[in-house]
Formats: sequence, structure tokens, C-alpha cells
Amino acid sequence: GINAEYGDLIMMEVNAKNEKSDNKAIMVFVLLTILFTVVMSLVSINRKSAVMVPGLDARTWKVNDTIDLWVNKIVSDETQLPYRYHDLPVCKPSKNERESESLGEKILGDTIEKSTYRLRVGVNESCLTLCEKVLNAKNIENLKSKIIDEYRIIWLLDRLPAAYIVGRPEHNKSVVGFPLGDKKLNDKDKEAIILFNHHDITVQYNRVGFDWQIIFFAVNPRSIQRSGNSDCSSGSPIDLNSKLDNINVTWTYSVYWIETPTPWTQRWEKYLTVDGFSNVHWFSILNSLMIVLFLSGMVAMILMRTLHADLRRYNNKDNEDPDETGWKLVYGDVFRPPTRRMLLSALVGSGVQVGGMSMVVMAFAVLGFLSPANRGGLLTAILFMFVWMSVFGGYFSTRVYKNLGGENWKKNAICTIFFFPGIIFGVFFVLSWFLWSSHASTGVSSGTFISLVALWFCISGPLSYFSSYFAWGKAVPIFFNTVKSLYAIL
Repeated sequence: GINAEYGDLIMMEVNAKNEKSDNKAIMVFVLLTILFTVVMSLVSINRKSAVMVPGLDARTWKVNDTIDLWVNKIVSDETQLPYRYHDLPVCKPSKNERESESLGEKILGDTIEKSTYRLRVGVNESCLTLCEKVLNAKNIENLKSKIIDEYRIIWLLDRLPAAYIVGRPEHNKSVVGFPLGDKKLNDKDKEAIILFNHHDITVQYNRVGFDWQIIFFAVNPRSIQRSGNSDCSSGSPIDLNSKLDNINVTWTYSVYWIETPTPWTQRWEKYLTVDGFSNVHWFSILNSLMIVLFLSGMVAMILMRTLHADLRRYNNKDNEDPDETGWKLVYGDVFRPPTRRMLLSALVGSGVQVGGMSMVVMAFAVLGFLSPANRGGLLTAILFMFVWMSVFGGYFSTRVYKNLGGENWKKNAICTIFFFPGIIFGVFFVLSWFLWSSHASTGVSSGTFISLVALWFCISGPLSYFSSYFAWGKAVPIFFNTVKSLYAIL
């Protein structure tokens, strides 16, 4: 009785001290939330795509306007290692011009570079010669390895990626990116590795008055071995297995403009419903979900039956057995502090940080701020929101730590700042080192690493430490059972 009264007096004193700072705490967190929202809306939408929220703005062109075609990278579902398009022995401009890239684009390995392809709005052109190349043995081996690994090429036109029609055109199935080449058997039943050197570019447009809007962009590659002044309608394919060195390749392309009634606001629907190489195993996903739900239901039914049986026995007035049985035997262990309270607090704070980041990013995506035209916008928003959500991570970590009877809040704050982000950054660094050694485009440069470290130490760390200091003076300690558990003794 005396201990209970003493504990009540301490709780009343602590609550009286914290009551004065409640209004101030609410105001601070409301202001921080508003600040996060404003900053993220400015950061996640960079200057070159701020007007690309679907349905709000459209880029228009006039007839005979020249449009530059941009190249990005080559990707494969077999190796998961993307490379720069201009690392291939293809036609390259004399001056390398690149678009400014966001932090998310750099991490994803996007390298947007201007190509030598030029398109004139509304003008159909056939068999335009881009350049001629003589492939040496090293170039041939490079192209053969990429074709065997089924690499696809990503081009960009008016921020739209190049699509490749799969099957019949009326089925309206396409994938992002078109193949670099193909493997098949030649006339002698030997494997032939075919290089696609001609590209039929089809651009679908919609006219609004005298303005043209690009709706869809597809590329159909072909392999044509030209001889003299022959056209691109027919020709034998280029087999990279036919010679070991000095293969002459002429790169050509054709452009076709087709009008479509699809409005500009719906031009991304074809890209968001692509099919082909990246199939989603829906049956496996549904099967796993059904198994998880079935097993969870069985466990819940067993627990409910056990708890109901115990409650009926405890509520029975005729039960004179004073011994406690069943789940009530663990009440002494439930109200004991864990042995590694600091680690638990850091994990709880990191969980709150990740959960808050996920909810805010999903809210931005639902509102349309994360447009698919904004390449890397989703990853950029995730990174910056994770940094800003460190305020809540540090706050809740310290609250849990003090409630569990912790005393060194500074050490707990440092653990929260470095434990979970340090593991993620370490894994990211090791993977990036392997990617960089493989010359993949996703190999992060030193400048990107410096940017990530600056976000971590200059923004995330101070915010987490400040919120930990604020939470330490507000948290209410909880009294625990000081008797050691029988399981801990054993």
C-alpha cells in the first residue's frame, strides 16, 4: 500500500511538470509536419518535371519542329546489371550532352544522353543513314554477350520511354525497351546471334488545333545487311557469329507518325499496363497470402479458445483454487525491462521512421505528385522523407528508452542515428562497390556518396538528436518488477 501511494505521488509530480510543455510540444510537431510537407513537395518534384503531374500540363510541338531523341541505358532481366547505351559500339554524337539528374536517377543508374537521332514532327522518313561502323573483335564479343543476356535498350522521346510491341499490334501488349538483338538458328542449323541495326520508330500523336502532342513512342528493331545504295525494306541479317573481326554495320532508322484519339492525360496508361518480359507471378502471390491467412486464423482461434477458457475459470465464484495458472503466470515477466532496452528502443524508433516515410510517400503518390514522367522521383522522395522522418524516429526511440528505465539518453540517440541507417548504408556501399567494379551504370559515384552522407550527418542526425532531447524531458518512467525472471536465472 505504501509503495503504491509513493508511486502515485511520483506520477502526479511528473505529470504536473510535463503538463506545461504539452501545448508547446503539439505546436512544434505541427510546425515540423508542415515544414516536411513543403520541403518534400519541392524536393521530390525537380525543376525539369515540376509541370509533369499527369493531366496538368502538356508539351506541344509544331509541324517540322526538330525533336532530339535521348538515350538512357540498356537493361536485362537476366543479369540485373544496367549499362550506358553509349558504352556499346553505336553511333555517338561528337559532343556528349547529358541531362541533369536527380539523386534518385543517379542511384537507379539512369544516364540520359543526347543521341544522333533527329525526328521532325509530322514528317515520315524512311531509311535514314545514321553512321557506319566497323566492329572489331572486342566490339563483337561485347555485343554478343549483351544479346545472349537479352539486354533491352531504353530510349526517351518527350519524356516517354520507347516501347516494344509484343505479339500482334491489335493485342496492345508492349514492354518498355526494345531488344538489342536476337538468337536463332541459321540455314545451317547453327546458332546465329543477330544484331539489330535498323529501327522503325513509330510516334503516335494527338492534335489540339495546330499543336501536336506526343502520346506514344514505339520502336521495332530489325537486322539488315545493306550493300551499296540498297534500301531498308529487305536484306540478309547481320550475324555476329559469321566473322570474328571487321564486320561492317550501317546504322539506319525510319520514322512514322500516326494520329491517335488518345488524349494527352491518358498517354501513360499503356506504359503502366505493360506486359511481356517482367511477368508478375500473381498465382504464387495469392497462394502465399492464402496460406498466411489460413495459418494466422488457426493460431488466432487457438489463442482465443485458451483465453476464453482461462477467463471462465477465473470468473467462476465457486473456484477456490488460489494458484494462478495459464497465461497469468507471465505477468511478472511482461512488466520487466528487457535486457537490451537500448537496442529495442533504436529498432522501435527506426520502425516509426520507416512507417512514417511510407505513409507520407504513398500520400504524395496518391495525390499525383510522383508522376511516372519524373524518373527517379519516387526514390528521391523516399530518401528525403526518410531523412526528415528521423525527427519521429529519435523522439519515439527516446520515449521508449526512458519508459523502459534507461538513463543514458545521449547514447540511445547516437544508437538510433547510426544503427539501422548504418546497416543499410553499409550494405549499399558493398553492393555499389561490386557494381562499380562491373562498370554498371548503377555504380554510385563518389559525389553521390558524399550527398548521401551529408543528408545523414547534416540533416538526419541533428534532427534525431534534437527530438531525443525533447522527448527525454517529456517521457514518463514506468515502474517495473525488479525480481529476475526464472527463465533469466536459468
